[in-house]
Amino acid sequence: MNLIKYFSFFLSLTKNKFLVFIGFIFTAAFMELIAGGVFLAVLEFESAKRGNNFLTRTVYSILSSMHLPSKEYELCALLATCCIAFAIGASVMIYSNWFSAKLEARIFMELQEDMVIRLFGAKFEYFISKNIGNLNNIIVHQIFKVSSSFKSFANILSNATLASAYLVYPLVLEPILPVLMFVMTLPLLFAFRHINSKTKYYSIRNTEELGKLYGIIYQILAHFKYLKATANYRKIVSKLREQNLGLTYVMRMQSLWGAISSDGFRPVVITEIFIIVIYMVVFKHHRIDYVIVLMAFLYMAYQKVISIQGAYQSFLVSSGAILVYEKMKSELFESDETKLLPGSDMPVFTGPITFENVTFRFESKDEPVLKNMSLEIKPNTTVAFVGGSGAGKSTLVNLICGLLFPQTGSMKISGKDYKTLDVSRLRESIGYVTQEPVIFNDTVLNNITLWDKSFSDSIVSVSKRASADEFIEQLPQKYDTLLGDNGINISGGQRQRITIARELSRNTPILIFDEATSSLDTETERKIQESIDQSHGEKTIIIIAHRLSTIKNSDMVYLLENGEIIEKGPYTELYEKNGRFRQMVDSQSLS
Repeated sequence: MNLIKYFSFFLSLTKNKFLVFIGFIFTAAFMELIAGGVFLAVLEFESAKRGNNFLTRTVYSILSSMHLPSKEYELCALLATCCIAFAIGASVMIYSNWFSAKLEARIFMELQEDMVIRLFGAKFEYFISKNIGNLNNIIVHQIFKVSSSFKSFANILSNATLASAYLVYPLVLEPILPVLMFVMTLPLLFAFRHINSKTKYYSIRNTEELGKLYGIIYQILAHFKYLKATANYRKIVSKLREQNLGLTYVMRMQSLWGAISSDGFRPVVITEIFIIVIYMVVFKHHRIDYVIVLMAFLYMAYQKVISIQGAYQSFLVSSGAILVYEKMKSELFESDETKLLPGSDMPVFTGPITFENVTFRFESKDEPVLKNMSLEIKPNTTVAFVGGSGAGKSTLVNLICGLLFPQTGSMKISGKDYKTLDVSRLRESIGYVTQEPVIFNDTVLNNITLWDKSFSDSIVSVSKRASADEFIEQLPQKYDTLLGDNGINISGGQRQRITIARELSRNTPILIFDEATSSLDTETERKIQESIDQSHGEKTIIIIAHRLSTIKNSDMVYLLENGEIIEKGPYTELYEKNGRFRQMVDSQSLS
């Protein structure tokens, strides 16, 4: 694995603060070196040949320059220096760990926020082509694993630096020792390589299996009511169990290879150290205490090397998440609508919205959804689009919102082509009430204002216009009442009226109702219709309707079929033509 590549990756994520962390690690390692050198001098304190090597000679030379009055003072100075150096080193290591955790948390927060913003900045077609569960897995779990991988990478650098520091003394005093250790340990490097490849393989498998699992869980929760009401949940639980079996196998294999990496080689290395002790004492005739100290340094270095391998294993486990993150980031970059549609003109709403020979086809479909469509929506008029399922009504609305763009033809608003507009500004000027009310697990107040306090003053007036104030005042905490997931604590009609209140509070020049009353009872539909009618002539209102009773007051009605306009005109005029529209009205017993 290219560690330099990942070093650059984390350096860019932390905006070079990673270098500060590395500075802490080198400082801690330097203090460990000082403490170790002074400790070796302490061991030689009563020896007749004090300073019998370069390191201890340097320590005693500095000690002599201090002109301390007695050996007791010298010993105290050595021990105090050793303790202070160890304490400073430990303190720096503690702070570096805190600093590393801070960077890790910042990476998670910023990457997740950046990914969500990039997702909103991508083409709408990118979003609808993706599995929601997989997107959720990437934005939550995989981003978390990316931030966790930073901790593992930081541990690799930290342990490598300390291991190098512990090897300095054996290398300077007895250069043969590290060489012997390396020669005897060389075969283990090939074993490490095999283990690392296995770990990386199961890391990628883990990411894939988790994505599938999140997809199933999302479907369970999204369709909970149906699955419970029909007892069909047992079938999808069986599918969940099957997926979990695959995931648990991968997790077991990850754990197995991790355990082999961290614990499997310890007996081998301990045996190597014992062999070196025998060689140094029996054949080289060194003092046992001197050899044991050198072995202690070697063992501490070995412990750090094993920690490196453990951290590397943890990093490999998370490395799959980095690949997934970079892949999605690349996809979002390629799908960035500001790059594809770099318009910057401010939208103006004094003129009509016009379609001129517009044809639209989804990339995954062979047949176009809209075919050579031409129409005009005059400002401050109410226009309705009706037709059967698959006629192209929702696609048409998505085009008006700038979520989709046609392959051929042109769309204009007040004479300006959509492709020249700042689409974000355009969408800010559109109120959108969907068939399924958008309710967040929060209070009534926050659902209407979307946490924007500047709208708080108008909340009562917009609630009255949306016919929502009466039931809100009857709630336990009124506007501070929690609505639960998807507004489970209130009825469907009440959820819809809160959604309308939200869009009215934004006071946008365009207001879209996409099948807003199709699933409501007659009384609730009447109240919502009154809310719509109150804005008649004040805003450009676009209605996608299944219930034709809701469009009687429209200035213009377009009847769509197979992506084409087959009839258009005011409600009464269309009905009197005795065509397809009249058949639809009569079938709903509205004549």
